[in-house]
Amino acid sequence: MRDIRSFKSAKESLTQEKAVEILDQFDEKTKREAKAIEKSLHKYEGKTQSELMDELMKLAEEERKKGTLDDKKLDAFARSVSPMLTQEQRRRLSGILKQLKK
Repeated sequence: MRDIRSFKSAKESLTQEKAVEILDQFDEKTKREAKAIEKSLHKYEGKTQSELMDELMKLAEEERKKGTLDDKKLDAFARSVSPMLTQEQRRRLSGILKQLKK
């Protein structure tokens, strides 16, 4: 006979099983995203600041043409990351955003 405290309804077990399944999928998605980020970092490794800015401007132009980037999104990004930046980093970000908005 099972202990009443360890008894779980079928609904609870199903919920727990689903939670484990979701977490497993999340873990795989997180791993894929981390690998993609790592790949991107390696792509830009060793480039000069000028080369990085050229690449950023090129990517921004492509995204604008696709309609996936606009000034509102740039501003939202700046607002979201600004609290985590130093004063110098915020100044540099502001300069980059001005260039991207031209």
